[in-house]
Amino acid sequence: MGIKKAIRRAGRVTVMVLAASAPIAAQNLPQGWQHFESKEGRFSITMPGTPQEKIITDSGVRTHLFWCNDLSEAANVTVADAPDEPADRGLKNLLQSFMTEDHINRVEDFQFDGYTGRRIEGTPSDGFGSLTVVAVAVGHRFYLLVFTTKEPIENMTDAPVFFSSFRFSDSGKVCEFHYDTVDLRPSCRR
Repeated sequence: MGIKKAIRRAGRVTVMVLAASAPIAAQNLPQGWQHFESKEGRFSITMPGTPQEKIITDSGVRTHLFWCNDLSEAANVTVADAPDEPADRGLKNLLQSFMTEDHINRVEDFQFDGYTGRRIEGTPSDGFGSLTVVAVAVGHRFYLLVFTTKEPIENMTDAPVFFSSFRFSDSGKVCEFHYDTVDLRPSCRR
């Protein structure tokens, strides 16, 4: 199936489910949010509740979905491992096709410490007000973070909590995003 098809499928599952440098202190979290860690996925993040999980394996691509949603917002982390192809191959086309039915307001490509990524902001067609997607390719692994809310992008208060809390580890490095609704600044440290 390839990583492109696996991530597109994960994006569809996400939509169906939806029908600062230091970690954020617990006392500063929105109500109901909690820290989540996946040792297998080599990442941690703060999400609006305990995430549900689903694993899809097709044509050698293992896709692991983690999601939380309520009536006003939803958060999703997808981790896909494609051992037969580099995750950054086709990254731009993949993410463009992920939002084909949505109105895209902003697209920003970024590179940091040898990794390739993309941030997309838009207005989804499913009734929510704002959608932000951040993806990063790490070797044969692909991380896709999606945050959807009924709020307009400029009023999103929980998205920075979600994206800024994301950490992944690779080859002894810990990488993270510093995010606000204007800027996304990735960085890594040993």
